[in-house]
Amino acid sequence: MSQARIKSLEALVKKLKQQLAKAKERSCTESLTGLPNHRGMELEAKRALAQANRSDKPLSVLFVDLDFFKKINDTYGHSVGDTVLRRFAAFLRKKVRKSDVVTHPGGDEFVVILPATDLAGAHYIADKISDALLRERFTWRNLKLSISVGAASTLEGFKTFQGLKSLADRRMYTSKRKRNGGR
Repeated sequence: MSQARIKSLEALVKKLKQQLAKAKERSCTESLTGLPNHRGMELEAKRALAQANRSDKPLSVLFVDLDFFKKINDTYGHSVGDTVLRRFAAFLRKKVRKSDVVTHPGGDEFVVILPATDLAGAHYIADKISDALLRERFTWRNLKLSISVGAASTLEGFKTFQGLKSLADRRMYTSKRKRNGGR
């Protein structure tokens, strides 16, 4: 095989590897918000849990749900709902540390992975997000958002992300019921 043919094949392989890397990244990213989707969340959580186990540090998870999101879509339309999701995603990214991973597995739910954070730290971050959201005014139609948040930590005995996420999800629903008068 000629040198020119070998170089051409090497260039093709390099291009295909780059395209494959981009396709993998797109398959893990939710297009509306640019955040990791469900698959991306699972991969990020796997990495974070491995790091937590290696460093013997806690890992916590926040499960964040936008309250009354269906009403926003029903009242203002899905395009406004999409804008709310995009803006809330950007807001959430700004309110957490660079080491934290904000994900959007779907719908009106967001999961935040908090490396090297115990449950008290997770509650502190959740309160910081909730307080900042109370002061935030979205610029169209004077729309105000509220959230319900649940937190869980590996220090509570959970060794899997699924266990952490499930507990945080249950706690989020408890929070939502309390905020909405038991409904």
